[in-house]
Order: sequence, then structure tokens, then C-alpha cells
Amino acid sequence: MQKRSKYKVFLEKTDFPSSFPVLSMNYKQGDHDIYELHSHDCIELGYCHSGTGIFVIADEMHQFKEGDMNILPAGLPHLAQSTIGTKSDWTFIFFRPQEVFNEMLNQAEIASLCKFQCTGSPGLLSGEHFSELRIQMKSLCRELNEQQSGWQTASRGLLLSILIQLSRKFPDPKDHNSDLYERILPALNFLSHHYREPIQISELAKICFLSTPHFRRLFNQAIGCSPLTYMNRLRVEMAKQLLTESKKQIAEIALIVGFKSISSFNRQFKQHCEISPREWKKKYRRN
Repeated sequence: MQKRSKYKVFLEKTDFPSSFPVLSMNYKQGDHDIYELHSHDCIELGYCHSGTGIFVIADEMHQFKEGDMNILPAGLPHLAQSTIGTKSDWTFIFFRPQEVFNEMLNQAEIASLCKFQCTGSPGLLSGEHFSELRIQMKSLCRELNEQQSGWQTASRGLLLSILIQLSRKFPDPKDHNSDLYERILPALNFLSHHYREPIQISELAKICFLSTPHFRRLFNQAIGCSPLTYMNRLRVEMAKQLLTESKKQIAEIALIVGFKSISSFNRQFKQHCEISPREWKKKYRRN
């Protein structure tokens, strides 16, 4: 069994069933179940049946809720965390198009369907904005779970339709500076599960085996913001979920996600969201 490094991105190697080269996993995830950025050697599709939280995908952060979907190319680092104190229910599906469609399509056709397999695209998709895709993802989850008569053919058809939709909607995927990103990945990994704690920039630099000035420069080049700004974004994203889902007071939420004072929390929240935490709670609170 491979030992995982605490601050390294771990590449998950997927073994597919010999009968059908698609793997489906149902997973109820708590807010601390996944500690490490990791990637896969195949495409990962995910469907959120219930719950809320955040997905960290490469250098981006996305809130998720029931009905949302993740579409992750091979090799793209990511992790998910449910809203603090809750669990979310997901189905994750893993496959390689070359193996699933090798008897249906030629290599050129398969390649044309996988243009989105580039770092950063498309990531997390809203079920509200991609309703047709959401219906097909739910159907795919059901086929793979129930395995009724003809399920393999149905699953292939649904996977093909999903890839066609993705290749149409995301024809020009975003690319990242992979060399710079790799240099600061240990810091991103550390921040993803220590963002509630006081963190020194020098500590992050040390994890990456860089001097503090060099680390700050590379981080800005790779992510487009400072390490402190990125950490505060993580805190604010989780606070948004708590403001929406929980009955906790704003001051309590500020402390839970790592801010030392309510004034600092209000300032950072308004900077990132353009409205105050109180206004956010009033506008988006779910009864």
C-alpha cells in the first residue's frame, strides 16, 4: 500500500472492473474526511445528492449544493469539504473514454470529445444552470447503482451524451502555468485543512522549500493573489455556507472559520462578496 505524504498531491490509481471499465462510488463526506489534495489517472464525474460545502479545484474555490456536479479531468488536483459540522452525499464516477468507447468510436472521435481534459476546466457545475446535464448525471448514477437489464449500454450512452455536451459548452479550456503551480502545491494543500488556524507565510514557504520572498512571488504568479488573500477566500467561502445553512450567530461563525475578530471578518467578507455577512445571511439564508 502506498503511503501518502502529508503535504503532497496524491495520484489515485484507478482499477476498473474487468466486466465494465467504469467505477462508481457512493460517499457520505464530513467536513474533515478528505485532508489532501489528490488527483486521478482518469476522468472523475461527481453528483451531489445532498449537502453543501466547498470544492477546491486547482487554484479555484467553488461552493457546492444539492444537484451540483463536478467534472474533473485526469491529473487535476482537488479536494472537497462539507460545510463545517455537516455531511454531504455524493456519487463519484471514474472512467477513461478510450476504454469505454474503444468499440464505438475511433481515436480521433474520442479525442474530440475530451477537449475539456485540461487543467481548470470545467470544474464544478451548477445543477440549476446545467439542468439537462443534471438529469443525465442522475440517470447515470441510477444505472450504475441499480445495474438493471441493459445498464452497461445505457451507461455508455449517457457517458457519451455527457461528453458531447461538455465538449460543446467548454471548447476552449483554461490552461494553468503547471510548473509554478506545482511549486506551491504543498502550501495550497496545507491551507486547505489548516485555514482556521493562525498561519505564518514563512511556514508556508518552508513547506515549499522556498524563501519567504520567493514563495510570495511564485504564489502570486501561479494563483493571482497573495497567500493571505487566498486563505481569507477559503475562510469566507466556508463562512458563506454557514451563514446560509446554520443558525449560528455571525460573530460565532467568524471565529469558527478562523477570523480573530468580527471587524476583520466583516471587512474581508465585504471585500470578497461586495455585501456584508448580515446582508448575505438575509438574502441567502435557507429556512
